[in-house]
Amino acid sequence: AITYALWGAATEGWMMYAVIGLTITGSAFTPSNGMTVTMGETLLSSIDVLDADGTGQVATGYTQDLDAGTLTITDITGWPAMVIVRGRAEVYRRVQDAGVDGRVRLTVPIWAL
Repeated sequence: AITYALWGAATEGWMMYAVIGLTITGSAFTPSNGMTVTMGETLLSSIDVLDADGTGQVATGYTQDLDAGTLTITDITGWPAMVIVRGRAEVYRRVQDAGVDGRVRLTVPIWAL
């Protein structure tokens, strides 16, 4: 599942900035050493490994390449039998205009680099 969200805004003097996020959550699977998971997006901000119900985080036993959007499992010792992988991308953009109807105009496109 892919979810887009406007997570928040911050002000700096008279300028307002928005944080726009993309979250990619895969289906539960049985992990194995040497497995590489591709998130389907590049230039991610984070990749997390969670237990199958999404409540506990696995902190070791993998490496991640955020630029490529991949996670490689290196050691599943102590891991739950089923896991899910969640990737996030975030961009910060300056708000040009915010209307009373909730519409926001940014100074540059969301994914422009």
